[in-house]
Formats: sequence, structure tokens, C-alpha cells
Amino acid sequence: MKKLLLVLTIFILNGCSNQNESTSTKVISSQFKWDFSKKKKFIYSYSHIVNGTNKMGTSNITNKSQLSGNGYLNVSVKENNVADLSLSDIKMDITTFNKNGTPIDTNTQSAPATVIQNMKSDGSFTDSNTNVLFKILLALPINNIAVGDSEAINLKMPFRVNGSTLYSTGRNQLTFIGYEEIKNRNCAVLEGRIDISKLDIPKELKGKYASSTIGGAKYYFDLEDRCYVGADIHIIMDALMDPESKENNMFMKMKSDNIIKIRLKKVELI
Repeated sequence: MKKLLLVLTIFILNGCSNQNESTSTKVISSQFKWDFSKKKKFIYSYSHIVNGTNKMGTSNITNKSQLSGNGYLNVSVKENNVADLSLSDIKMDITTFNKNGTPIDTNTQSAPATVIQNMKSDGSFTDSNTNVLFKILLALPINNIAVGDSEAINLKMPFRVNGSTLYSTGRNQLTFIGYEEIKNRNCAVLEGRIDISKLDIPKELKGKYASSTIGGAKYYFDLEDRCYVGADIHIIMDALMDPESKENNMFMKMKSDNIIKIRLKKVELI
């Protein structure tokens, strides 16, 4: 059960890809760019709370768990105006519940470090097969937008079905809603509306399937120092696999309610 929840929480860290496209065909220089002119390391606090349920097999009960994770999100600037992103020192408290909703056990685990290499200063990646998680955590518009303007980042999320890989598609719709002071910095505020729920199912796959990531976010970007200051993200992830099979152990239904908070702690020259 604990392994199932862990997979539910961090599966978006592994093997995901994205497509980053503006709704406009004309791309111009954006004011939303990181300052990667010098080698430095942006260190952020990272917290992630997950309330999850899962049912494996039609005859089994629905299990409930809660995960609370804390650690660091790092943006390490290298040469050539690119940076590596990493999640590190993540400690997780995982609580399981009985069928009546009463906590029965709490276990502490450490998650392995995750690194995604070569993010450009505009938030895109040198490798087109990058990780969708960081396009949700640190979203940036490509174009130069003013307060009140919107831009979409198109995304796709893999969904593995008995050896087949399907993709849910959608977007993170960013709107520049104004300014707010965060950590004594005057930050531009981007509001994100996340909907990755369109799933095309090949006719060869019989049964019912669904995979969605839906929610909202606020992103805080310092336009003067050109760096992220923080983000507040709330997404709900649903997955259903109900194939036409006499084997009830093929059934899977999972849901996770995720609350993520990121705040800049310090910047170190390296």
C-alpha cells in the first residue's frame, strides 16, 4: 500500500514529456526569463501534501493514505545559459488508514533525488522529451505578455495500460494577473489553470480508461532579478483502468489530491 501511494505521488517524476507551445504563432522576446548569466544555485523549500485513494482489483476495498513530504527544489545554473533542476532531501511521512478512516500506521521514508538537466532561461528544455512536472511547478510564458494577458503551455501526461502507453493531453493556461510582494520582492503573479484530461483510447483497448490532472496554481516571478520566488499549486490526479477481463486484479482506480508549495530560500554563487 505504501509503495502504491509513493508511485501515485511521484510517478510524474519519471518518463513524462511535454509540448511547450504558445497560442500565438509569433514568438517574441519575453520578460519572463531567468537570469542565467552567472553560475549560481537557487535553493527553494519544497512541500508536498497528498491525500490519496486507490483500489486494486474489483473485489478489494478502497485504500486511503496521506503523504506529507518536505525537502528542496534546486535550480543550478551551469555554463551556456542552462540549468539543472533537482528535487533533493525529500523526507516523507506516509500515513495509512483503515476502512473507517482511522489512522493505523505512519511510516517515514526518503525519496531519491530527481534531476532534470538543461533548462533554458525561458523555461524550455534542450531535450524535447522533458518532464511535465517542472512545467507545472515552474511555468513561464514564452511571449512578452502584459497584465491581463494569457498564454497556454500545452502538456501531455503518459498513462501506461498493460504494456501500452497512452497520453492525456491538455494545457496550463497562464494569466498575468498583477503584482504581489513575496519575500520582500515585488513579484509578477501568474495564475495557472491546469487541465490535462483529454485521453484518446485506441479501439483495440477494450474497457474503460481515464487519466486526468486538473487544478490551479499561482506563480510568483521577480521580473527585476529574473528568478522564481515561489509557487502555490493544487492539482487532483485521477486514473482508471477497467479492462474487459475476467481477471479482477486488472482493475485499478487511483486518485490523489496534491498541494505543493515552493518558496525561494537563498541564492548561492557556485
